[in-house]
Amino acid sequence: MTLNTGDDFAGYKIVERIGSGGMATVYQAYHERLDRQVAVKILHESFVRDDSFLERFEREARIIARLEHPHIVPIYDYAEFDGQPYIVMKFIEGGTLKRRAIKEGIALDDMVRMMSMLADGLTYAHEMGVLHRDVKPSNILIDERDLPYISDFGLARIAQVGDSTISHDMMLGTPFYISPEQARGERDLSPATDVYAFAVILYELLTGQAPFGGDTAYAIVHEHIYTPPTPPSQINAELTSALDAVLLKALAKEPSQRYQTATALMRDLKLALAESGVTRLPPLHVANFDGRRKPHLAFDFEAKDYGLGDLSQKIDQSIRKGVEFASEMADHFDKKKKQPPPSPEELIRQRVQKKLKARSDFLQHLTVFLAINGICWLLWIFNRGGFPWPIFVTATWGIGLVNQYVDYYYKHGRGADQGEEEIESEITRQMKVSPWLNHSGPDEVYTDEDDLSGADNKRALTARLNDDGEFSDSFIEETEGGGARRAQRRR
Repeated sequence: MTLNTGDDFAGYKIVERIGSGGMATVYQAYHERLDRQVAVKILHESFVRDDSFLERFEREARIIARLEHPHIVPIYDYAEFDGQPYIVMKFIEGGTLKRRAIKEGIALDDMVRMMSMLADGLTYAHEMGVLHRDVKPSNILIDERDLPYISDFGLARIAQVGDSTISHDMMLGTPFYISPEQARGERDLSPATDVYAFAVILYELLTGQAPFGGDTAYAIVHEHIYTPPTPPSQINAELTSALDAVLLKALAKEPSQRYQTATALMRDLKLALAESGVTRLPPLHVANFDGRRKPHLAFDFEAKDYGLGDLSQKIDQSIRKGVEFASEMADHFDKKKKQPPPSPEELIRQRVQKKLKARSDFLQHLTVFLAINGICWLLWIFNRGGFPWPIFVTATWGIGLVNQYVDYYYKHGRGADQGEEEIESEITRQMKVSPWLNHSGPDEVYTDEDDLSGADNKRALTARLNDDGEFSDSFIEETEGGGARRAQRRR
């Protein structure tokens, strides 16, 4: 359903469309009877196709509406209009934490203050028996008074349909902030799931980048499950081992090993920050849909903290850095234009030249080895024997020579050819076994396990992520037909 400015929807007059994600489209609307602005979130039609959805929607929405906390966006109403479920929430005039951190930057004190408020809201919801399941910067709103709010509580739970699979659960959670247990497709989740996502946001704010990234959603999910996060101090040198300990505990793979509440996490984080003496946050590097990170300038100071002289100096420094950055980028692209990519023949030539050089180096090394060792053994013979001291020269030098030959063999010799054959064979085998690996681009992954084996759909569906790391609207529209077919087969 698409609404335009001025349209009437269930008694709410649409003002404008705010945004759209993998689960719903959000509109700013005006409620004339109560004379207030609201946010109307209309769930995508693909979810309504599930027979039990409306019943679950009403049950879960009633639970979420009971949440009353100063840092949780309150729900005013929930209902169904023309067969379309919707939720009405308080309209927060401002932006998201994601936009704030990228466009304006966020001071360390403000980060600690706001994240502490959000942690209390998250802990309150958990005490009330409600999980969020999709904590991320774009679901954290900041109003004009710099007060933060958690939005979309329980929306992932409402939208959950069918059997739990890794591909479907990824629709309900953003790959960059998904917990390992969500990535594995587990359905019995605990508050530790939200604590993990909350810790990912803290890690990103303190280091400038998310703990895990990749070229595909599958690669990111795989890292959440199996790869230990890099200690934050190795990325931001101002951080200490105490901060490492706090964040790595919060990002533990097993839920039982993490902090059990977000409030406890923030308590230890504030203590570690106080002991470390950290004074500012690094510029934020935002992970885009394909996993590659692009730097964004972010100011780590506020004008009210400085006098006019200091402020002028800061502005001057920022302008100079911007000019230098633009100049470097211009030189970089200019060089790339002047240097066309090498032809296939040139690439082959370069490869052969490397092979010939490596062979020449080895032969020179072997010649020197034989000459020096021959002299040493001749000296030993002319001195009428005795202790065979040249054996030490031969043995120690021989080890290095053997290592050089092994390196040549596996990089340029027969070993390299065998390695390429094994890699091609393994890729072929894995692509036959796992359809996840058989994708056509760095930003596409297979997501519909039912249709992969169906005779009526020999082309696997692909899922594209938007800038928030969520599945795009085009994917939702493409899969509506497939979802209907699966529902008919199950019945």
